[in-house]
Amino acid sequence: MQNKDPKGYYAILQVSATADTSEIKSAFKRRAMDLHPDRNRSPSATQDFQKLNEAYEVLSNSEARAQYDTQSIQVENPTEDSREKNIDPITCSCCGKISAQPRYVIFYVVKSYLVMTSRSTVQGIFCSACAEKRAIKASLITWLLGWWSIPWGPIYSVQALFTNALGGKQPDDLNARILAHQAMYFASIGKFEIAGAIARDCLALIKKTNLKAPDVASIKIQIERLLTICGDDSPQLRNPWGVILKLLIPLILIFITITGWIAYEINSPKNSVSYRGAQPQQERYVRPLTAPNGSSWPLVAAYIAGYPVFNQTGLATVSIDNRQNDSDVFVKLVALDSSEKSTVRTLYIPAYETFSMNGVTPGRYDVRYRDLKSGGFFQSEPFSIEETKTYNGTQYTDLSITLYKVRDGNMRTFKINESEF
Repeated sequence: MQNKDPKGYYAILQVSATADTSEIKSAFKRRAMDLHPDRNRSPSATQDFQKLNEAYEVLSNSEARAQYDTQSIQVENPTEDSREKNIDPITCSCCGKISAQPRYVIFYVVKSYLVMTSRSTVQGIFCSACAEKRAIKASLITWLLGWWSIPWGPIYSVQALFTNALGGKQPDDLNARILAHQAMYFASIGKFEIAGAIARDCLALIKKTNLKAPDVASIKIQIERLLTICGDDSPQLRNPWGVILKLLIPLILIFITITGWIAYEINSPKNSVSYRGAQPQQERYVRPLTAPNGSSWPLVAAYIAGYPVFNQTGLATVSIDNRQNDSDVFVKLVALDSSEKSTVRTLYIPAYETFSMNGVTPGRYDVRYRDLKSGGFFQSEPFSIEETKTYNGTQYTDLSITLYKVRDGNMRTFKINESEF
């Protein structure tokens, strides 16, 4: 098949294309120590470090990584004699076998460490047999290690286990492109019946996607043209991508047991208490399951998908340090130079992690964040990002902002209203 690492991101991090996000995170920390300009005296040190950050930002985000892993997959335009074309098949990331129904799948792994919970993904293009093995392994790790941090360990574990049991997350648009390519491959080797069956599966996926997207509309036209070549007598392939019963049945039994126990405790006479003149309670804060734009929270510290990234023409670095907080935070970098304050970076930092925003343009800014444990909104003092030309080069700001109190710290934060956030 085409290059599976088109921009060399896996090579830069020195990990395999099947590495999970915890391996990618560890590799990034190791490579950052080697390539940081303060340690690396190579003339290309700054450029190499920027490429490392770029690779990590993509591969540590499950959705961005899925797009990257499949961007080199092309859908050839079918002809009456498709056997004239030399088309490489898509193979399973694990076993390397050619499957008629490969899928790009994302499975989730949760690990808890008493005071913190980490989430990672296992993802790639799999055949159905390898996908089931990956799902079972990811779920077993979650069963054993995911529950031991309150409250997020149980919450994240339940989400991961049900997602894995239902076959993982399978992006319809990416899998439509994968099936379209695979259909063209089977047509190119003369197996038109299988090609036609795969093409029908592809059309079923396309109906679930946004047909206004140019690549999806183009794929639909090419697949319909391929079906006219293959004919209408193609067999229907058995769909192996349903729920994974080995995982779903135990989950359902446990869920029924817990639900029954909770219902019994609530309705038990010993727990029935009457209050006279009770006052209505204030609405309790509940952590949102997604970012305000509907995107999933990243599994590690990262920019949130769907939000634009502005003010990236400078040299400065602004690091947000959340390493001594036990709460995840939703963070905005706000530019103050214009009369209308504007958000230029939007990111998510889990508890006990840090994140560096590179290439920040000179100007005045502040940082605003929401504590996703308490629901509170906070803002830093305004600060300036500067670049100064000297005879030795350019001096620029390298600022670290801590989201907790530090003795003799360089920045204070204070509480604000939601309207100011």
